[in-house]
Amino acid sequence: MAKEQTNTIKFSTIMYFALGLIIPLWPITLPFFWWLAYKSYKKGSEAGHSLTDLKNAKDLLEAGAINQKEFDAIKEKALG
Repeated sequence: MAKEQTNTIKFSTIMYFALGLIIPLWPITLPFFWWLAYKSYKKGSEAGHSLTDLKNAKDLLEAGAINQKEFDAIKEKALG
């Protein structure tokens, strides 16, 4: 199981925040959807490799610090 990062803004965080503003029953929906956005933010998302990690892995491959098999494993994880 992948380790999760906490306190990350995801698409669901933004959607809950926006729904709180859009739905017309503000006294009820605004606090509810903002609470959902906060929970989504605190929950975080799975930790993955970023584009920077992939570039660093490519640099390590070119320097000879890692082999092609290790680079391919990092690349697969970064791309899904």
